[in-house]
Amino acid sequence: MEFEKLAQTFKKLEAVSEKTAKVDILARFIKEIDKESLKETFMLIQGMIFYPWEDKEIGIGEKLTIKALSIATGYDRNYVENLFVKTGDLGLVAEKLVSERKQKTIFVKKLTIKDVYNTFRLIGELEGEGAQDKKVRYLANLFVSSSPVEARYIARLALEDLKIGVGEGIIIEAIASVF
Repeated sequence: MEFEKLAQTFKKLEAVSEKTAKVDILARFIKEIDKESLKETFMLIQGMIFYPWEDKEIGIGEKLTIKALSIATGYDRNYVENLFVKTGDLGLVAEKLVSERKQKTIFVKKLTIKDVYNTFRLIGELEGEGAQDKKVRYLANLFVSSSPVEARYIARLALEDLKIGVGEGIIIEAIASVF
């Protein structure tokens, strides 16, 4: 399944505050999920890459996300930082910069949910010398292939803060209403 569909669902979830509306939006989306990306989709809906018992984190903070955005969009790092200071949301900054990219790329493929999940998992497992540079490159590659709305949620996933207001309770209710 394309990550774009999940990103659009995140956008709808972020736009509403009522619990029943969130359950309805999520339930409609759950009906569309293909079996091959079921696990990854539910992990991403929770804003998680690693299971709690794995005791791991993605390990990308604001500075590395800003660096990856700068590489992927062609904007100066200071410009990206200033936008972040103004908005307070790196997801919105990513969305804006990707929509106004300075550099166009030739080899862009549609991101799938599995692509995004597996890339974040790989980023979180990188350790040792040069790991930070590799993390930035992998994240920049996600931004290069992303649409503006996908970039918003890729940045927020990197920072482990989706801002969509969905917890386990809403997910359970949505699943229950579907089945």
